[in-house]
This record gives sequence, C-alpha cells and structure tokens, in this order.
Amino acid sequence: MRPSSTFGAENEKSLSKHIKDLQMKGFPLTIDDLRTISFKFAEQLGIKHRFHIESEKASYDWVHMFLKRNSDILLRKSEGVSYARSQGMTKAEVNVYFEMLGRILSDNDLISKPSYAEHVKPIPNC
Repeated sequence: MRPSSTFGAENEKSLSKHIKDLQMKGFPLTIDDLRTISFKFAEQLGIKHRFHIESEKASYDWVHMFLKRNSDILLRKSEGVSYARSQGMTKAEVNVYFEMLGRILSDNDLISKPSYAEHVKPIPNC
C-alpha cells in the first residue's frame, strides 16, 4: 500500500475513523464536506499540505486518492433541498435522534450529572 502523501498512515487512520463516526451517527458527508474537513484536520495538526488555502479545501485529486485508500467510506451526492426536507424531520427521524442522544448521554455517564444539563428542559413525548 502506498503511503498517504499528506497525513501519514496514523493521521489518515484518525481522519478516516472520524468520518466513519460521523456517518454512523447519521451525518453522511458530501465530497465538499470531506474536502473541508480534510483541510481543517491538516491545519489543526499543523501538517504541511498542498491544499487550496483560499477555498480552505483539499483538492479533488487528494479526495480521489483518499477514497481509493479508504474504500469503505461512501460519500453522499450533493443535492438541492427538497420541499419535504425543508419542512423538517419526520417523527421517526426525531425519535431516532433522541434514542441516539440518550445512548450517548448514557454511554458517557452524563445522565447522572445534571449540572451538565441544567439549562435543558424536558421535551414531552410526541
């Protein structure tokens, strides 16, 4: 396997894991999202790169090679916002979101620490 030309194997593995975590939590990325995240990742780590400074995005060529090295990452196609989507989420989507939020709060033992949620008001069951 050819080494990553920008991040190195360990940092690229971290970036790949971060992207997969976002996707698993219901935030699929577009190619532009990946370009922006990759640029910010390089900047935050102080890694020398040849990304586009003006647009603050990685190049399409870099993304293509990254996706070849990480074939398990799938990007969603960018699309216009549909009328249904612009009107909000469905009840099922909201329920899935709050189930995931509950798991995250529970997994990180935040439910037993009410000081972290002192400004949160309970939401009635729909």
